[in-house]
Amino acid sequence: MNRSIRISSALLIALAACTASIAIGSDFTLNIFGNANMDDRIDQEDIDLIQQIIAGSAEATMLSDANLDGIVDQSDIKQVQDLMGGRAEKISLIDGNQQNRTLKLPSKRILPLNMRHAIALAVLSGEERAVGVDSTVVERADLFPRMSQLPAVGSTREPDIERIVSLKPDLLITFTNIPSPDALDDKLPEGI
Repeated sequence: MNRSIRISSALLIALAACTASIAIGSDFTLNIFGNANMDDRIDQEDIDLIQQIIAGSAEATMLSDANLDGIVDQSDIKQVQDLMGGRAEKISLIDGNQQNRTLKLPSKRILPLNMRHAIALAVLSGEERAVGVDSTVVERADLFPRMSQLPAVGSTREPDIERIVSLKPDLLITFTNIPSPDALDDKLPEGI
């Protein structure tokens, strides 16, 4: 059973964008449920569209069910408002493997499993939430003065599962295809 959420650096950046009105690019779709108009941000336009869907004057979109409960209703408007205001307790998204996932917010213990993910975390001012890193970060102390000192959990391709579990991350960020699911996903406990 695939229990971990494989999330790309781009999606990590998109998670941060959901609480800010920044444009990422006109051809980019922020794959977070609540992005009803399927553009590059979650904003008042999404609330307006959800209201139109509820009223029957617009068709539901793939992302209009903000709380992923199967119904587009007032609770979806509240979820979008909570996402915009930074009050959301969870966020539902489409992960790097095109699976619908729901994450508890905020992620307080994050483990980036590659330097690319560590860079995204640093850019988003989330470095203090990192609890461990892979060898690509440890080897680059000049680029990651703080994170390179964190506990190492092996490499991206060969993560040390026992070490990862001992650090108790609530979010592990890795690539969609590396490491293989049998080397990571099936070995992690629920909750990561």
